[in-house]
Amino acid sequence: KESASVWSRIKSTITRRKSTSYSKPSPPGASSKVQYQFPREDDEPATLRQLLTLNDSLYYGKRACLAGTRVAILRDLEVWALDEAPTATRLFWLHGVAGCGKSAVAASISQMLDSSRLLAGSFFCWKDDEGRRNPRQFLGNFAYFLAHKHPTFKEALLRSLEDHQVSLNSDAESLFELILKKPLSESKQGPLVAPLIFVIDGLNECEGSEFIAH
Repeated sequence: KESASVWSRIKSTITRRKSTSYSKPSPPGASSKVQYQFPREDDEPATLRQLLTLNDSLYYGKRACLAGTRVAILRDLEVWALDEAPTATRLFWLHGVAGCGKSAVAASISQMLDSSRLLAGSFFCWKDDEGRRNPRQFLGNFAYFLAHKHPTFKEALLRSLEDHQVSLNSDAESLFELILKKPLSESKQGPLVAPLIFVIDGLNECEGSEFIAH
């Protein structure tokens, strides 16, 4: 109930964005049966599609917080997500000992952001899964989902993919430069009416700790 009231208090923030494409998020603990609707393979360039790896890394199906639990931290995340102040931080780093429920919080906030169309993408790393601990697949999914949310980034990304023959077999540093840093630097500010937020869980379980730290 407290979490729901927070969204009522910041409803004016959403209204100020003058967008009719956002809806009120579901409360924590609610079970989301909505699955990401991927474009048909013949409706998007193969060069873009090859960046996507479906390996259960999205938040769908992950265990979220039970209703009425972790209210304070979820409230903090919700307020941060819609903070329009120029001095607002762009990173919310949630840390704690193993087993304290960080993944459940990540799943809950992903669900909330997705229902309000503020979620750009999610990646839940896991050291016991080859794909979910691979930084190249993490970067590929990151770029893929951002391309579907930001038109000018998509244009720049497609140019980079064509010009440099990029694939997920490239080393992680080159991949980062060519599918994220370069396209972002060439992207013009698009007609975004709200922030695009990525949720990453268990980043420490990704391989290549030096690259991840960088």
